[in-house]
Amino acid sequence: MTANDQLAAHKDDAHARKRALEPDGSFIVQAPAGSGKTGLLVYRILRLLAVSQQPESVLAITFTRKATREMRERLVDLLRRAEQNDPAKDEFDQQGLDLAAAALAQDKLQGWALLDTPQRIQIQTIDALSLRLVAAMPWLSRLGAQPSASDDAQSLYQGAIEQFLVDELLGDEVDPQIQWLLTELDFNYMRMGKLFSSMLSKRDQWLRHLLSGSLVELRPELEQAWQTLALTHTQQLAEAAGSGLIEKLVPLVEYAHVNLVEADKLPADLVDAGLPEYSQDRAQSDEQEGNAVFWRVVSIILLTNSNGLRKRLDKSMGFPPEGKAEKEQLNAILAELDGDDFFLEQIAEYKLIPLRTFSDYDWEQLQSLEHVLKKLAAYLQLQFRYRGKSDHSEVTQRANLALQELDDPTDLSLKLDYQINHILVDEFQDTSFSQIALLKRLMLGWSSEVDQGSKTVFLVGDPMQSIYRFREADVGLFLDVWNNDTTRVFEHQTIEPLSLSRNFRSSGSMVDWFNTTFVQSFPKLDNSLTGAVRYAHATTHRDDKDPSCVEYLLAGDKQEEATLAVATARAALAKDDKESVAILVRSRTHLKDILPLLDSAGVRYQGLDLAPLSVEPAVIDVLHLTRALSRLDDRIAWLALLRGPWVGISLSDIQTLCADSKQSVIAQLQEANLNSISAHAGERVHNFRVLMRTALGQAQQVDLDVLVKWTWQQLGGMHTQFGLSDASMELVFERISEHQSGGELISLKKLEKALESLYAVPDIAQAAPPRLTITTIHKSKGLEFDTVILPGLGQQSKSDDKDLLMWAEWQAKGSGSSVESQLLLAPLAYGEESPHYQYLRNLESNRGANERSRLLYVAATRAAKSLILTANLKADQETGEPKQPPKTSLLHELWAAHSERFEFNSAPLLVTENEADAEVPKFNTLTRLPHGFSRATGIDIDWRSNIPSMTRNLTKDPEQPSEEDDELEFAWAGEVAIIVGNLIHQWFEHLDLGELRCLPEEPDYHHPLLASWRSALQAAGLDDQQKSYALRRLLKAVRQVQQDANAEFIFADRSSTKTELGVAAYIDGALRRFSIDRTFEDDGVVWIVDHKTTDTRERNLEQFADTQVQERHKKQLEAYGRLMRQIDARPIQLAVYFPLLKQLRSWSFSD
Repeated sequence: MTANDQLAAHKDDAHARKRALEPDGSFIVQAPAGSGKTGLLVYRILRLLAVSQQPESVLAITFTRKATREMRERLVDLLRRAEQNDPAKDEFDQQGLDLAAAALAQDKLQGWALLDTPQRIQIQTIDALSLRLVAAMPWLSRLGAQPSASDDAQSLYQGAIEQFLVDELLGDEVDPQIQWLLTELDFNYMRMGKLFSSMLSKRDQWLRHLLSGSLVELRPELEQAWQTLALTHTQQLAEAAGSGLIEKLVPLVEYAHVNLVEADKLPADLVDAGLPEYSQDRAQSDEQEGNAVFWRVVSIILLTNSNGLRKRLDKSMGFPPEGKAEKEQLNAILAELDGDDFFLEQIAEYKLIPLRTFSDYDWEQLQSLEHVLKKLAAYLQLQFRYRGKSDHSEVTQRANLALQELDDPTDLSLKLDYQINHILVDEFQDTSFSQIALLKRLMLGWSSEVDQGSKTVFLVGDPMQSIYRFREADVGLFLDVWNNDTTRVFEHQTIEPLSLSRNFRSSGSMVDWFNTTFVQSFPKLDNSLTGAVRYAHATTHRDDKDPSCVEYLLAGDKQEEATLAVATARAALAKDDKESVAILVRSRTHLKDILPLLDSAGVRYQGLDLAPLSVEPAVIDVLHLTRALSRLDDRIAWLALLRGPWVGISLSDIQTLCADSKQSVIAQLQEANLNSISAHAGERVHNFRVLMRTALGQAQQVDLDVLVKWTWQQLGGMHTQFGLSDASMELVFERISEHQSGGELISLKKLEKALESLYAVPDIAQAAPPRLTITTIHKSKGLEFDTVILPGLGQQSKSDDKDLLMWAEWQAKGSGSSVESQLLLAPLAYGEESPHYQYLRNLESNRGANERSRLLYVAATRAAKSLILTANLKADQETGEPKQPPKTSLLHELWAAHSERFEFNSAPLLVTENEADAEVPKFNTLTRLPHGFSRATGIDIDWRSNIPSMTRNLTKDPEQPSEEDDELEFAWAGEVAIIVGNLIHQWFEHLDLGELRCLPEEPDYHHPLLASWRSALQAAGLDDQQKSYALRRLLKAVRQVQQDANAEFIFADRSSTKTELGVAAYIDGALRRFSIDRTFEDDGVVWIVDHKTTDTRERNLEQFADTQVQERHKKQLEAYGRLMRQIDARPIQLAVYFPLLKQLRSWSFSD
């Protein structure tokens, strides 16, 4: 950008900022990274307050509580400073103080007392606003009393799915539509559960279409939408190609078409359609069906399967050896098109556009899915009512429903006790369809002509930072509203687009780098359908230039890259003791090798949603307590409590008190003679059993989370948090609350799954937070740092799962100059996918690729002064140069602009003497509450009382178990064997043959599998000797399975394999649930395999295995067979696999 261009951009930016503060206009503002978006919103709120009759008439909507808090704090701070006549820090600050002074003048005139009642300033998240609307209109919203919106909706979805399947499959007659779907999914219930859950989470997008009428009624509209898509793209291609290229292509396409038909190389729809004569006149009209076949053939002869230009022409493309002249002509065209990325993108997309309407089979699938999904949505409504909770999407939909039911738009002001005249929306690029609908209904009755200046909308965002597609955000909505004059999304509003360009955050060199890099990686044109967003050049008021502001580092493997990232972080921290540094990653898994290196180097850091709570000892203790209070027969949970910090007795004492594995632990404790163990241990066990007796007496009389929390407090849980903040523990109890009903735990597996999604909340009382921040790119949005390090750029993203139904909405030109919303819809088919589904699947892939560019932009623009890029790639064996990065990696987005700058690191890495000599960390010895610890309250339970805070110091118990106490004995070794068996079952649940072959026979200490096992054994309360014994058993299982020919068969890679298959049945009038270890189909036979981790010293292993099956396991497997027979008519083979014995026993199931 030249100096003149820079000056012009600054003038445009200044004009846009001035225009945005005019209170009588409606605007949509594109505010790129670092442009002061929050400040602009705050200034406009102040400007509107100065001309409003009531502060509540101004409504600002955000998408996060953090943004709400920041905006409110800035606004109140300006008001207070204006009242105190504080001096301005700079010109921009002076503008804010002037606006605040004007707002205070109106405040005084109207008697608002805003500084005493700042809550009158309406700044809310979109979810909070929806809840407020629903609460104000309980009858119209059909939700009744104040609803509770859960942040963890998966448990609600799973509950609805399970009830749906139980009712449908265990009834007198299975619904034919359900039966069809089960057949399509090969009776894979786990797969079905995932697909259903995904569809329920996105129902705000598809349910409104299904409820607007039956698909039979909508069929003409749906087919017209696909035809409109084809015609629109045909016209775009003709315009992109130009008449000159088309004239050259016409005879070559005709030549190739004849040869392809003769060689049977064309798809059936192209053969049936023939090849009408291409008409340039028709290309400029809306009737272009005849030209559609032409462009499809063009795409075949120009592009390879991977959408690159062809390098070679042969008869498979319609150019046999005798057609030399035609080949030369087409090669000339290929050379001419080389580098024309826009045209190539257009023709590549055109390859997948279906030219025919839905087949009858497609319609059968759509109608079956319509029936199933509507019923599933109804079951979700029952789940919401049963649980007294809903998800945020439901609240938004109900708020929409309530607003839709209002007889008169002015009724809204009566419901809310105030009238909304001005709406401001932050982060508008992250809006979903249901949220747009909510905004439109809030503005119902507004008219640009009648309400000119008195009612306004102000939408601020940056489409280049739209990265929340997984939360149903659609950047296409921003693009459509940007063109509101044409698209008429807000039909009765005149919305003026404004662009900001000035970056106040980053240095001049960084801004130059952003412009150079992202103009190449971003699409060239906006496209609301594909989510393509053009790059908008940034300008800066700073002229500081540092050519070395960006570093490009390549490593040969992940460990070396982690070392590079840590070394650069330490160097950045040492460079300036006041500057902030951040390590930002695309996925938390990319930190696996980095965090241990930081810990061993003693580098302090703060993590945002970084440390998973599910592996924290304090949370594991609470989970054991929850299990124990829910199930008296959960022996592992009760033993873990005795071994944990609240009781902390030795394993030999546990063996003395609880030797009978057939009787519950608590029953044995109540009858135990405590004189048989040491005095200190006896005292702790006495206190424990008295307390637990009281807690169990309240079971099912109070909510489970209340019971667990009270018991945890009484046991001393507040003093065994091991550094976790109180807020973190509250999150755990909230999840327990969401997974209980009537005092009972709904599903332990679902609770454990929900806990895996929780992350530790930092202690806000921490005096001096570390200067190094580690978080994900998504969590870093809105933050800034002096130095940003981006490791893991070469890691590719995992592919998205297929949905049962795919859809897309877009604004297409209708009759005349009108623009109409078009719905593209296609069902999933197992086997060969329909061309409609393939197109939408490819469209989703393109949307993902466009979002990757934006994700990298968000990450890079967090940097104020310097950016460090790291990746690991393999080197080409011949040239030594790095290989191309994976297409789904962030590095791929950088490669076109900076591939020559990335070189393998050759400089020695700084390693301190302490790090070089560092030993593998050892586990801490058992930590217990100090001897003589007294409970905070008596035995009487006050479920509403708060337990007073006590000292949190932990000590090692004076009565440490001796080596003699911990001597390995077969009696307690049996308890360890239970733990080992559980871990082997968990391993088998995710094991396949490929993973088994890649696993070394002797995994080293740091191998992920061993690391996870060590963590689990530690959580079970085993000491070093018992852990060593357990690990030997686990490693034996690994070796035995690797050497066992039976494992080759059992763990073979089959698409039909299901692990931990859940089956439910009514037995003796009660619903019983079973979990089958492994099922698969082999040569038309359904196998049911049960894993048994039994070990023995018997020499005759074959005889031992036979006896075990006959005496212990056959009855269980036969029951599984009877359950499977109800849903599958194929032959069934039952099997028991003993991995530690290398024995497999199988037999045919007979009815």
